[in-house]
Amino acid sequence: MPKYEEIREQTEARSLARKLDRQARLQDEVKPFARLERATKALQSRQKEQNENRRKQEQARRHSADANNSKQSPRKDFERTTREHMSLKERQIEEDRHRRARCDRRAQQLLRDSRLPQRMELHERQRARASQNGADERPAAPLECTFQPQVNTRVPDFAASKERWIRTLAQAKQKHKPTQPSVDHWSMFSKDAEARKERRKARAEAKQAAAEAARVQEKQRMASLVRRVQSEAARRPTTVNMTKSQEMRLRSCAEAKAKAKADQERQAKRRASLADRQRKRSSVIRAMVQDAEEQRRASTAYTSLEDAAVKARERAKQDRLVWRERRRELREKMSNPRPDRAALIEQHGERQRLQTRKQAALARVAATLHAADGGKSTSAALSQDEMDIVRETIVQEQI
Repeated sequence: MPKYEEIREQTEARSLARKLDRQARLQDEVKPFARLERATKALQSRQKEQNENRRKQEQARRHSADANNSKQSPRKDFERTTREHMSLKERQIEEDRHRRARCDRRAQQLLRDSRLPQRMELHERQRARASQNGADERPAAPLECTFQPQVNTRVPDFAASKERWIRTLAQAKQKHKPTQPSVDHWSMFSKDAEARKERRKARAEAKQAAAEAARVQEKQRMASLVRRVQSEAARRPTTVNMTKSQEMRLRSCAEAKAKAKADQERQAKRRASLADRQRKRSSVIRAMVQDAEEQRRASTAYTSLEDAAVKARERAKQDRLVWRERRRELREKMSNPRPDRAALIEQHGERQRLQTRKQAALARVAATLHAADGGKSTSAALSQDEMDIVRETIVQEQI
């Protein structure tokens, strides 16, 4: 198989190249010690020798295989001579052609060597024997067909068949008793509901009575069995033979039970004494508290709990009245806002008017000063508001 051998050679060459590449990369990246380097070189030399021996063995095996198969496949000489001059695609085409030819030869050989099934083989033998004896394999068909199909021309009497069928049904009804419907079933045949209810009740009571009788019988049987066992035990006392380990185990169990019982009794006594001490201590504390309470009540600065509760209620009542008054005031403020506070747009208009009057007053002051300096006299006179605006402006400038 040259194709397989070629693929295997290529695979071995690739794996060897990758291995050498990894070893070279490892030597470049890692610098080993002298001893490690010597060991690595020795390993490489051994691997190289092994690869060389393997290659020589493969060449010898291939040479022997070629020598053995030279008579069977003469095309290998042609392949060895033309392998170097053919491209990869041409070699693949040639290999496919030879493979198809080999498959065809193998299929023809298998067809010649194949065996028919048992019945077919027997038929072939009979056929060959008949041909040897000179008899024909199969009788020849007649020239004219004489077969005539059988046709039933008689028409059956359906009316008579129906009458016979009706007579058969009537005879069957006379011979066999018809099925009676159950009156206890919820169907069209159960007419009387009360009678059905009574029958059901009677069946339930009978079933319950049967169960009760079976229970009583079982109870009596168990009682008789217990009496018999007791009589047998009284007549022949039972003796128990125990080993030493069993006796020690029973003794240890009895001791453990006695110890647990003693512990329980001791714990119960301790709890009872503790409860008695607590009752006595409670009575003493209660008496001391009562004495202290009586002394506080006898003192003049003592305020009873009832007086403190009355004062707390009065204080709460006053707080309630103050809260109500405050809520009423807040509601009045919310319902009646301040009438003297102008809106924002009104404030803006007022500021604009004040600015206009201020500018007019300043213009008149300028005209008056100009006339006082010798200019033309003007008859413009300032009003009281304009004088206030001028005075306010002069004061702001001085500040």
